[in-house]
Amino acid sequence: MIPLTYAVTLADWTPQQDMLRMMLRCLGDQTCQDFDVILADHHYDARKSSVDELSKNYKFKIHHIPIIPAPHVAKHYIDCSVFNVGWILSDAERCIRYSEWRFLDPKLTETILDEPKELFLDFYFHNIQETPKLWNRETGLIKWEEVPLFNDPDTDIEQIPLNCYANNTTSREQWAKVNGFNEVDFNFFHWEDIDYNARCRNSGFRGKRLSNMMFRIDHPYGLEPNRANRPCEKPFKQPCDSCEDLIHYVRYHIGTPTHKEWGSIFAARHSQVSIVERGFKKWAICNKCNFIIPILDTEDIAEYVLRDGNYTKSPINVNGSGRNLQILIDDLKGKSMATKLQIYEDSWTNERYLTLS
Repeated sequence: MIPLTYAVTLADWTPQQDMLRMMLRCLGDQTCQDFDVILADHHYDARKSSVDELSKNYKFKIHHIPIIPAPHVAKHYIDCSVFNVGWILSDAERCIRYSEWRFLDPKLTETILDEPKELFLDFYFHNIQETPKLWNRETGLIKWEEVPLFNDPDTDIEQIPLNCYANNTTSREQWAKVNGFNEVDFNFFHWEDIDYNARCRNSGFRGKRLSNMMFRIDHPYGLEPNRANRPCEKPFKQPCDSCEDLIHYVRYHIGTPTHKEWGSIFAARHSQVSIVERGFKKWAICNKCNFIIPILDTEDIAEYVLRDGNYTKSPINVNGSGRNLQILIDDLKGKSMATKLQIYEDSWTNERYLTLS
């Protein structure tokens, strides 16, 4: 079994593919090449020839696949199910999400594989400014002597942090134990990492933060539909007109609401919304487009996800949203990538993957 998969979910589009060149260059420069790559792409057809050309320069295997969204659940800005794609389709012992606008120290793979696979490894959010001296967009070359090193109290913690911004790795067994990233809650909020990391903490996983291994280039981020800066080739189901009107009303007339306020405003539309409750969690769901918003009883997200130590698994089948990922990866084991993609596309609505057992 291959020890590591880099899971790249590529949403940004640049005509010269300079983002892709930089990311592949970072992987090609790794001192240890014992990994493969799953490149899940919002722009698969348009980028296929570029990936074929660039992949010839590198020794690692690239599985270039389209991102296939859920057909029945409306999404607005965020669909956190895409963060599970690499874990689901990989056969590796562990998987690491490699996000856009980030580059990697050449020793990252070597460092990861030197650590126990069960250890939850986090790569700190080092934010740096792009300059021509730092990153040559044409060649993808990173000048490491221009990269600043970071040292602050948050870089040396020996626990699973809540603010890892979803760039981390652990064993596939542990990822499956917590049922991966939450596929239900995050249509509108940027706190999927807090939810995932809290569940890993609640499950007793051991954590370690590795600093100066992954660097984020500062960029405008978070306002593109489905995280893509051009239309996705496989469209996401869009919120209905009434949900879009409400989203725009809240954003432009109320300002940026707290999470508690947003859920309450959405839930107040009794004629168009159903309320679903399981345990201490509650959701408002649009009856027309299946747009889902969690209703929170607090404005402190960390307090919300940490207070119940039994909250270890992401939700399954909340109005048809959220899959049982352990069953899914068991069914995919040993299959060809083409077969895996067929099963993956069916898994959104297949009752087999919407059950708790």
